[in-house]
Amino acid sequence: MNTFRTVVLTITLIVVAAALTGCSYNAQKAITDNDIKLANTYWKLIAIDGTQVNALSGENEAYFILNADGTITGFGGCNHFNGSWEMENEQLVVGPMMVTKMACDSLETETHLLAALDGKVTANLDDVTLTVTDYEGIELKFLALSHR
Repeated sequence: MNTFRTVVLTITLIVVAAALTGCSYNAQKAITDNDIKLANTYWKLIAIDGTQVNALSGENEAYFILNADGTITGFGGCNHFNGSWEMENEQLVVGPMMVTKMACDSLETETHLLAALDGKVTANLDDVTLTVTDYEGIELKFLALSHR
């Protein structure tokens, strides 16, 4: 009987763990809600000037989150960053930013991301896609993946 109880308890714990895991963040499912807001959304970088961006094998994807408290947090593919943000006359104003200084083989994507998120930038929200255009006219496209 003890073996039966142990098996039942183990299966119950596995089912509960699976159910709880299902409530966590799913990075592969885009939000379909048309009421996406800039703040508290996980914005995954998907393209720079029309060229698709893919995370290299073993690396995390580039993203940022504009927190409701006026702070921005994110990851550029190599380094983590944080700072402040606000909306000013329909422009996104970001900075100043603090960035970790890890050494990586390729910083091209991160360099574009951090340059685009510096100072006043144009931010256009279209359904689940956010397009940020920096002062040089470079467009970065982001996909909304999670809303807190």
